[in-house]
Amino acid sequence: MSKVVYSSSRNYMGHRVANVYIQPNRYCNYECSYCWPGAHTKVKDFVDAEKLYKTIDDLCKQFNDRDVRRINWGWSGGEATFHPNFLDFQKRILSNDYLYHTFNMTTNVSHNLSWWKKFVKVTEGYFSRTIAASLHQEFVNTPAKVRKFKEKCKYLSNNNCSVVVNQVMDIDIFDDQLETMIEITEDIGIHGRPKVNSTLLKEYRKYTGTDGYNSYQMKTMNDYYKDQKSKLQQARIYQQTQEGEEINFLDAEQLKLNDFWENLKDWICTAGYLSVAINGLEIKRGVGACRFQIMGTVGEDFSLDDKPKLCGEAKPCSCTADLKLPKWKEEFNINTFVEKTRDEAKFSKTPWKGEVVRDN
Repeated sequence: MSKVVYSSSRNYMGHRVANVYIQPNRYCNYECSYCWPGAHTKVKDFVDAEKLYKTIDDLCKQFNDRDVRRINWGWSGGEATFHPNFLDFQKRILSNDYLYHTFNMTTNVSHNLSWWKKFVKVTEGYFSRTIAASLHQEFVNTPAKVRKFKEKCKYLSNNNCSVVVNQVMDIDIFDDQLETMIEITEDIGIHGRPKVNSTLLKEYRKYTGTDGYNSYQMKTMNDYYKDQKSKLQQARIYQQTQEGEEINFLDAEQLKLNDFWENLKDWICTAGYLSVAINGLEIKRGVGACRFQIMGTVGEDFSLDDKPKLCGEAKPCSCTADLKLPKWKEEFNINTFVEKTRDEAKFSKTPWKGEVVRDN
């Protein structure tokens, strides 16, 4: 097999799109058995709004200064929508109107429909909005709750939001979960995403040398992206081998299924340069393995990395927010590649023709 020397979401290949991942609270009204312990709490630990306003403005300025044209703002939790200033944060972002902005969020969609109507109105200034609606069947566990979940997803889809239903797949009830997800997505006309339980997969591989999931389950998760029912229009992940061969994946989740999330320690990555993660009051280089690389504090002055740097982390790159970013081996000629990408895309002040603007 040829050696892969470059990998990126197609959105980021020209280094003119930045990504900001924000976890404004770990508070969540759900408590899923498979959720990482550090990702949720019943304590209302909301980040100070005024401090985050300053950091939002600082990031817009710093990215603009390095010729970024568009920032994708990704929200997660906890359940980020329960932050009392969540909608105010969107207004603040959109006030920096010298840049284009896109929005994506992972949410359990548990707010009532009236709240989502406010959300649609407040966020209409984004160039695109993507909602990863997490179907947590431990809580959405009755026909009535499934109907409400479906109703809100349909409303968002009908109001210019791209909606994908996320389902973390459990080994023991895999088929039942898949059936419910397909029922919801096919009825609305949106696509679903059966997601591997990253923690479970890592543990099984570490201690047993197996995937835990059987071959049928692994194949089902991988092939689901290729199924025309998934409504995916084009490959989102681009890779290149040392011989110049192209490899394409429809979704960043497939990188985990195909083992491109380990042994990236000696790869150069744009985390910290074209992307940051905000977790509470900490500004970090990334979300997964590089989450311990602290860059600054929310509400205080800080600087992005002045150039892409070596990953330096031996642990798996477990979050797609980091995994989808441009990264390459040292021998790869990144400058020539970026120039060629920009030239082919014919960049202008507006998002370019053919650009995939959905980030998730």
